[in-house]
Amino acid sequence: YARNHTFNLWFTLALPPGADLPGEIDALAARMRADAVLSLPALRVFKIGVQFHLGEEGRISTRAGAPSTHARPPGDGANTIAGIELTPRERAAGRGLEVDLPLTLRPFEPIAQRAGMPPEELLGLANGFLERGIMRRYAALLGHRKLGFRANAMICWEVSQERIEEVGLFMASSPAVTHCYERPTSAEWPYNLFTMVHASNRGECQTLAGDLSRTSGTPHYTLLFSTREYKKKRIRYFE
Repeated sequence: YARNHTFNLWFTLALPPGADLPGEIDALAARMRADAVLSLPALRVFKIGVQFHLGEEGRISTRAGAPSTHARPPGDGANTIAGIELTPRERAAGRGLEVDLPLTLRPFEPIAQRAGMPPEELLGLANGFLERGIMRRYAALLGHRKLGFRANAMICWEVSQERIEEVGLFMASSPAVTHCYERPTSAEWPYNLFTMVHASNRGECQTLAGDLSRTSGTPHYTLLFSTREYKKKRIRYFE
């Protein structure tokens, strides 16, 4: 995304385990002739998952579960997730389940056929993924921009380390917040808590930020609005 800030190009970089992440960032910075670069890995995830709910007044809220106080540990590769060994059939099911459903009457049948198993086994493995915490959710995605929610803001908060957990949990409990992360600071970047809010226009995003600031007692923050989307692609873990 392009965003309205001195740091004006923001992206998520996903590499397989064992890859040279700093080297990849340096190579991209050199190719882009970047003036400055921030590397902001998530230290802790308080809330993740955009689950839009269109209320009677046309406002967005989320229906997420209880916020988490710990980031999920990273996996060790395509064969493991958070230290869990996956069998070849589980990996085959994972490859089938991480793509869009085909628009057919029985959409899981062609997915199961490509995975080399009956649909009942595929769905059984999928339910097992959910129960074991390997799969976070399986859901339909709402095209929220088509419903009029065309503004989103990344609100970056400057929070003392003594209050980071308190404020992170508070932000995550707000139905207006869809994502909440703790990230590192640097000399160029004093903000260590990131929240995402969505609304129909920028003014509503600014109002939400002001409300969150007052109720959390966190006065120092900045709003970054997306001005252009260059790429949006979900990670394919099993390729």
